[in-house]
Amino acid sequence: IADFLVVDLGKPIVGGDGARIGKNQTADGVGDGGILFDAPVADAKIVVHDFFEIEFRAFHLTDFGAFLGKCRFDEVSVDLCNRFKEYLMTAPQTLHTSHRLHVNSIAGYWSTFRAVLHTAYREHRIMENPNGFLERIDTIPTVKEHLSRQELIRLADTPCRSEVLRKAFLFSCLTGLRKSDIKQLTWDKIQPYGDGGMYVTLRMQKTQQLVNNPISNEALDLIGFHDKDEGRKPTDKVFKGFNDSLTQAPLKKWLRDAGIPKHVSYHSSRHTFGSLQVEAGTSVYTVQHMLGHKNVATTQIYAAMADESKRESVDRITLKTAKIAEIKTG
Repeated sequence: IADFLVVDLGKPIVGGDGARIGKNQTADGVGDGGILFDAPVADAKIVVHDFFEIEFRAFHLTDFGAFLGKCRFDEVSVDLCNRFKEYLMTAPQTLHTSHRLHVNSIAGYWSTFRAVLHTAYREHRIMENPNGFLERIDTIPTVKEHLSRQELIRLADTPCRSEVLRKAFLFSCLTGLRKSDIKQLTWDKIQPYGDGGMYVTLRMQKTQQLVNNPISNEALDLIGFHDKDEGRKPTDKVFKGFNDSLTQAPLKKWLRDAGIPKHVSYHSSRHTFGSLQVEAGTSVYTVQHMLGHKNVATTQIYAAMADESKRESVDRITLKTAKIAEIKTG
């Protein structure tokens, strides 16, 4: 057996054109073999050797491989790749097996698969790169559910059975931090800065990008930052006891109690921060840096969500004569 080719998809991959493969990139470098994908990939490792075997949790290659059987590198063809694409189009979800994969999930799996093909080609495991003959699968825009200013206030005023959930979710709404970063946040990551304010400095778990963001006094009060606690160590977790299970039924219960019917997940707290910041007049570029977005196009979605001019424009067309005169004089 030949030496192993190991591809850790938890980290960015470099395409043939030197471009980094990772989140928020949406174009292909098909001509020169560079593959860019915008699907989140984590906790995954692909091991490829003489036989084209891939170990990738929830990647659906296991099921496809059972149908296909073992395949040598010299048998990897455009036809085989397109057969895998066709399989993804009808593959069931991992948990809800009665439902098919969402098109964005399919696009992510397909892009990741193509990235592996490129890596295998670059390492001379396959003699030709099929990517020049494979079409990408486009993602479709999804609704970034968020809370309005009034809903956020109402939620904050509503009792929650889990105090750590309440603090963590509201802190994310006030800072834009992801759940993965909230779970790892320790007290020593919150430090004073030269301007006299308090900042949180950390490397984001998802993108490994370093952020240094100011924290409002309200957010500091929420977590009891200034409270005297002699037993608290700098390396202690800020949100002790916070875990994923709290973001399911307990979060939904809290939202129901607050009279919020929206389909809100924990990640909606980050969308809430982005949309409310833009709505309040913060520049898109400032919000981009605070959220750690590599591409401003990702942040501009919040600008579209909070476009005040669109709200005002709907009243400019009316069926009432009196209102027409009012609009003209106004």
